[in-house]
Amino acid sequence: MPFLEEVGGTAPVLAVFMIFVLLCSWAAILGFQSSGQQMVFATQQLAAADFTRAVALAVEGELNETLRTSLIASMYEAGRGTENQERVEQRVRSKINERINIGWEYSNFREIFVPFVDENSLTIEWSPDGRICALSYLDAKFEHITGPTANGLKIHACPPQRFLRLKHVAELLANQVKFTENIENFEIQANENFMCEGLAVKISDNGGELLITVLDVFGAKGALVHAE
Repeated sequence: MPFLEEVGGTAPVLAVFMIFVLLCSWAAILGFQSSGQQMVFATQQLAAADFTRAVALAVEGELNETLRTSLIASMYEAGRGTENQERVEQRVRSKINERINIGWEYSNFREIFVPFVDENSLTIEWSPDGRICALSYLDAKFEHITGPTANGLKIHACPPQRFLRLKHVAELLANQVKFTENIENFEIQANENFMCEGLAVKISDNGGELLITVLDVFGAKGALVHAE
């Protein structure tokens, strides 16, 4: 009888042990599932963060190129219209803001915000040789729908065109050519004088009126200043 009682007493103990094993297994499964979900979520967040940074860099690169072409175009347009330095700067800001106003559309973004530039946020500097450089730190924001956010953009450009120097040389030659009798020799001499600066001079007859064209041979074609 004592033996039977001992054997019979193991049944409740075994049942409790089995329940304990099941609970432990269930807890382990839940733990693995939770850990797996956390790993998946963390991976998704990292991917979203990388994508957010990539988009911010893409927008920054596009604005840098826009700024560079805006500087070149503004100097060219101002030169053709015999406008001054202030008008060049106004044109640059206007062209940048035109691009910002269009905006950007990327999927899975809650917000893409890039502020407009003004005379305070876009620093424009003129070098002694007439080149123009521009720099701006924009308080931009890129927010992914899953949370990751990137803030701030830096845009900078300094193309080689020398607007003020070209303008000065063109006006100087336009005044000097009035007192010369041999236009062809004058053009040859002007090119020899300014060759070391990388400037090329062309004199043409525009309906009886001489037209002086000065080209920066180190810059993009089209960086011209005309002085009649």
